[in-house]
Amino acid sequence: MQPERYVWAKYFWEQARDANGVARRHLGDTTRNNGAPTVGSPFVALCGIDVTPHPEDTDTARGTCFAPACMVCTTLFARATGWSAGAIGNLIQTFQWTNNDVRQLGLALGMTASQTRRQIEQWTQEADKVNKARHTAKQQKAAGR
Repeated sequence: MQPERYVWAKYFWEQARDANGVARRHLGDTTRNNGAPTVGSPFVALCGIDVTPHPEDTDTARGTCFAPACMVCTTLFARATGWSAGAIGNLIQTFQWTNNDVRQLGLALGMTASQTRRQIEQWTQEADKVNKARHTAKQQKAAGR
């Protein structure tokens, strides 16, 4: 089996709601969820939250997701699939992190909130380095160096 196919067979996206009824596109891990995605069934998202698809959220069947993606699931997916620290840093900068989001990411990573904030900062710093290097390379190319 090709690695790419395994990755996509291992993970599945589904719009689902948490205990507070907040809809998000969460990522499920088939190894945590009986080895296969079951559309419309409750599952433990990659972020560690128990989520339940709502009858009005039949996005998987229609192939359309209207809720925003869970930033914790997205970050964990990037990490699990081998994204570089700089790429993860660029990704996480697109999200508005709340204290609850940081706490949830920390729980999923087995870190305290302060350790998680340091990890986020490290990813962000790595992204800044990569972006600066790209910018410098573009400038040098434009200058004919």
